[in-house]
Amino acid sequence: MPLPSAVATQLDGLLKPDGEGSFTGLVQDALTGQVLFDRGGSESRIPASNMKLLTAVAALRAIGPEHRFSTKVLAGPAANQVVLTGGGDVLLGAGESAPSQVMGRAGLATLATATVNALQTAGTTGELTVLVDDSLFTGPALNPAWADGDVAAGEVAPLYPLALNSARFDPAVTTGPARKTQQSPPPRRLRRSSRRRVPLRDSR
Repeated sequence: MPLPSAVATQLDGLLKPDGEGSFTGLVQDALTGQVLFDRGGSESRIPASNMKLLTAVAALRAIGPEHRFSTKVLAGPAANQVVLTGGGDVLLGAGESAPSQVMGRAGLATLATATVNALQTAGTTGELTVLVDDSLFTGPALNPAWADGDVAAGEVAPLYPLALNSARFDPAVTTGPARKTQQSPPPRRLRRSSRRRVPLRDSR
């Protein structure tokens, strides 16, 4: 059995938040129940990431496990226009679809190829204008109750129904402080457009 001091030495160096807030925790030996680490283990805390469990259960009960959030391409309001329409899939990848992956299971490049093929089959020629419709969600993109430090640390991102790589600038970086540059790029959002319900292709 490890010494409590050894466990504390290992965990104290790891349990450091990137933004505001603090970690609490309790580690017990599974056989004896001996407490090996205790940092505020009996304190009442405001739920953080474990709230995702409640959100997941609510979603499973409301829409079911087979539901898929689809990103669709619809016919635009004018000739030679299409509307990329967000349906809530924030894990859309920029490349080809990767069905075995979570991030990028549906890929924007695959959707684009399918759309071009559909337009060519329909006899569409000439320059094509792509509009974006991200109007599905209502309300503020950032929860005003979220701490500025957590936003700056990259722990949360604005919520849009159309996003690449979970709204990360670098899909390989999943945690830690956001990289600061002289001029940070703004969130990628284009003008909303009206749309006609003439589906061409969708990505699930």
